[in-house]
Amino acid sequence: MGIGIFQMRKNNGFTAPEFLFIVFMIIVITIVLIYSYNKYTKKLKEEPKPIIIKLWNVCEQYHQQTGVWITDLDRLLEQIEVEREFLDRWELQIIDNPPQKIMAISTKKMELGKGIRIIYDIRTKKWSEVKSGDRNQETGVRRQKSGDRNQETGVRRKKCPIKFSFISAVHLV
Repeated sequence: MGIGIFQMRKNNGFTAPEFLFIVFMIIVITIVLIYSYNKYTKKLKEEPKPIIIKLWNVCEQYHQQTGVWITDLDRLLEQIEVEREFLDRWELQIIDNPPQKIMAISTKKMELGKGIRIIYDIRTKKWSEVKSGDRNQETGVRRQKSGDRNQETGVRRKKCPIKFSFISAVHLV
Protein backbone atom coordinates (compact mmCIF):
# COMPACT_ATOMS: atom_id res chain seq x y z
CA MET A 1 0.00 0.00 0.00
CA GLY A 2 1.44 3.39 -1.04
CA ILE A 3 1.68 6.49 1.05
CA GLY A 4 0.85 9.94 -0.25
CA ILE A 5 -1.49 11.61 -2.66
CA PHE A 6 -1.30 8.88 -5.33
CA GLN A 7 -2.39 5.84 -3.37
CA MET A 8 -3.64 3.06 -5.61
CA ARG A 9 -6.81 1.41 -4.45
CA LYS A 10 -7.48 -2.21 -5.18
CA ASN A 11 -9.25 -2.45 -8.56
CA ASN A 12 -10.46 1.15 -8.36
CA GLY A 13 -7.61 3.15 -9.94
CA PHE A 14 -7.16 6.81 -9.13
CA THR A 15 -9.75 9.00 -7.46
CA ALA A 16 -11.24 11.90 -9.41
CA PRO A 17 -9.16 14.57 -7.59
CA GLU A 18 -5.97 12.59 -8.22
CA PHE A 19 -6.80 12.23 -11.90
CA LEU A 20 -7.63 15.93 -12.23
CA PHE A 21 -4.34 16.82 -10.52
CA ILE A 22 -2.41 14.72 -13.04
CA VAL A 23 -4.28 16.29 -15.97
CA PHE A 24 -3.66 19.76 -14.51
CA MET A 25 0.07 19.07 -14.18
CA ILE A 26 0.28 17.84 -17.78
CA ILE A 27 -1.46 21.02 -18.96
CA VAL A 28 0.86 23.26 -16.93
CA ILE A 29 3.95 21.49 -18.26
CA THR A 30 2.63 21.77 -21.84
CA ILE A 31 1.97 25.50 -21.45
CA VAL A 32 5.47 26.08 -20.05
CA LEU A 33 7.01 24.13 -22.94
CA ILE A 34 5.02 26.05 -25.57
CA TYR A 35 5.97 29.37 -23.97
CA SER A 36 9.65 28.40 -23.83
CA TYR A 37 9.65 27.24 -27.45
CA ASN A 38 7.99 30.45 -28.65
CA LYS A 39 10.48 32.55 -26.70
CA TYR A 40 13.38 30.54 -28.16
CA THR A 41 12.15 30.87 -31.76
CA LYS A 42 11.57 34.61 -31.34
CA LYS A 43 15.14 34.99 -30.06
CA LEU A 44 16.51 33.11 -33.09
CA LYS A 45 14.53 35.32 -35.48
CA GLU A 46 15.86 38.47 -33.79
CA GLU A 47 19.46 37.40 -34.44
CA PRO A 48 19.92 38.99 -37.91
CA LYS A 49 18.35 42.36 -37.04
CA PRO A 50 21.44 44.05 -35.50
CA ILE A 51 23.60 42.84 -38.40
CA ILE A 52 21.10 44.18 -40.95
CA ILE A 53 21.06 47.58 -39.20
CA LYS A 54 24.88 47.65 -39.20
CA LEU A 55 24.90 46.80 -42.92
CA TRP A 56 22.48 49.61 -43.67
CA ASN A 57 24.51 52.11 -41.59
CA VAL A 58 27.73 51.21 -43.44
CA CYS A 59 25.93 51.37 -46.79
CA GLU A 60 24.48 54.78 -45.94
CA GLN A 61 27.85 56.13 -44.73
CA TYR A 62 29.52 54.97 -47.95
CA HIS A 63 26.83 56.74 -49.97
CA GLN A 64 27.29 59.98 -48.00
CA GLN A 65 31.06 59.88 -48.55
CA THR A 66 31.15 58.85 -52.22
CA GLY A 67 27.68 59.51 -53.62
CA VAL A 68 27.50 55.87 -54.77
CA TRP A 69 25.44 53.10 -53.20
CA ILE A 70 27.47 50.03 -52.32
CA THR A 71 25.62 46.75 -52.66
CA ASP A 72 28.59 44.38 -52.61
CA LEU A 73 27.99 42.33 -49.47
CA ASP A 74 31.57 41.11 -49.22
CA ARG A 75 32.86 44.68 -49.01
CA LEU A 76 30.16 45.62 -46.50
CA LEU A 77 30.80 42.58 -44.31
CA GLU A 78 34.52 43.42 -44.19
CA GLN A 79 33.63 46.69 -42.45
CA ILE A 80 31.49 45.16 -39.70
CA GLU A 81 32.24 42.29 -37.37
CA VAL A 82 30.15 39.26 -38.26
CA GLU A 83 30.79 35.83 -36.81
CA ARG A 84 31.31 32.98 -39.25
CA GLU A 85 28.59 30.97 -37.48
CA PHE A 86 26.09 33.74 -38.25
CA LEU A 87 26.94 33.60 -41.95
CA ASP A 88 26.52 29.82 -41.85
CA ARG A 89 22.97 30.24 -40.49
CA TRP A 90 21.87 33.32 -42.46
CA GLU A 91 22.34 34.43 -46.07
CA LEU A 92 22.22 38.22 -46.48
CA GLN A 93 20.87 40.07 -49.52
CA ILE A 94 20.54 43.72 -50.48
CA ILE A 95 17.57 44.30 -52.76
CA ASP A 96 17.79 46.98 -55.49
CA ASN A 97 20.23 49.80 -56.06
CA PRO A 98 19.74 52.16 -54.29
CA PRO A 99 18.85 49.69 -51.56
CA GLN A 100 15.15 49.31 -50.81
CA LYS A 101 15.30 46.29 -48.53
CA ILE A 102 17.89 44.21 -46.74
CA MET A 103 17.00 40.58 -46.21
CA ALA A 104 18.39 37.70 -44.17
CA ILE A 105 17.36 34.21 -45.29
CA SER A 106 17.90 31.27 -42.97
CA THR A 107 19.99 28.39 -44.29
CA LYS A 108 19.67 24.68 -43.57
CA LYS A 109 22.09 25.10 -40.63
CA MET A 110 19.55 27.31 -38.86
CA GLU A 111 17.73 25.50 -36.04
CA LEU A 112 14.32 26.68 -37.29
CA GLY A 113 14.95 25.44 -40.81
CA LYS A 114 15.77 26.84 -44.21
CA GLY A 115 13.94 29.68 -45.92
CA ILE A 116 12.78 32.00 -43.13
CA ARG A 117 13.19 35.57 -44.36
CA ILE A 118 13.71 38.54 -42.06
CA ILE A 119 13.26 41.69 -44.14
CA TYR A 120 14.06 45.30 -43.26
CA ASP A 121 12.25 47.81 -45.46
CA ILE A 122 14.53 50.85 -45.63
CA ARG A 123 11.83 53.30 -46.75
CA THR A 124 9.32 52.46 -44.01
CA LYS A 125 11.93 51.33 -41.45
CA LYS A 126 9.75 48.31 -40.64
CA TRP A 127 10.58 44.65 -40.17
CA SER A 128 8.70 41.76 -41.69
CA GLU A 129 9.05 38.02 -41.57
CA VAL A 130 8.20 35.58 -44.32
CA LYS A 131 8.13 31.87 -43.62
CA SER A 132 9.67 29.50 -46.14
CA GLY A 133 6.40 28.29 -47.67
CA ASP A 134 4.76 31.71 -48.01
CA ARG A 135 6.60 32.93 -51.11
CA ASN A 136 7.62 31.56 -54.46
CA GLN A 137 11.41 31.16 -54.28
CA GLU A 138 12.02 32.50 -57.82
CA THR A 139 9.63 35.45 -58.00
CA GLY A 140 9.22 36.32 -54.32
CA VAL A 141 5.46 36.60 -54.86
CA ARG A 142 3.30 35.49 -51.94
CA ARG A 143 1.52 32.24 -52.60
CA GLN A 144 -2.21 32.40 -52.19
CA LYS A 145 -3.54 29.77 -49.87
CA SER A 146 -6.67 28.02 -51.03
CA GLY A 147 -8.63 29.15 -48.00
CA ASP A 148 -7.53 32.80 -48.14
CA ARG A 149 -10.25 34.09 -50.47
CA ASN A 150 -13.76 33.20 -51.45
CA GLN A 151 -13.51 31.82 -55.00
CA GLU A 152 -16.68 33.59 -56.21
CA THR A 153 -16.37 37.02 -54.60
CA GLY A 154 -12.60 37.26 -54.11
CA VAL A 155 -13.15 38.59 -50.59
CA ARG A 156 -10.42 37.69 -48.15
CA ARG A 157 -11.56 35.51 -45.26
CA LYS A 158 -10.73 36.60 -41.75
CA LYS A 159 -8.79 34.29 -39.53
CA CYS A 160 -10.33 33.00 -36.35
CA PRO A 161 -9.35 35.27 -33.43
CA ILE A 162 -9.30 32.39 -30.91
CA LYS A 163 -5.96 32.02 -29.22
CA PHE A 164 -4.59 29.20 -27.12
CA SER A 165 -5.12 29.76 -23.41
CA PHE A 166 -5.30 27.73 -20.25
CA ILE A 167 -9.10 27.54 -20.47
CA SER A 168 -9.03 26.21 -24.04
CA ALA A 169 -6.34 23.71 -22.99
CA VAL A 170 -8.61 22.39 -20.24
CA HIS A 171 -11.42 21.95 -22.77
CA LEU A 172 -9.12 19.97 -25.06
CA VAL A 173 -8.47 17.34 -22.40
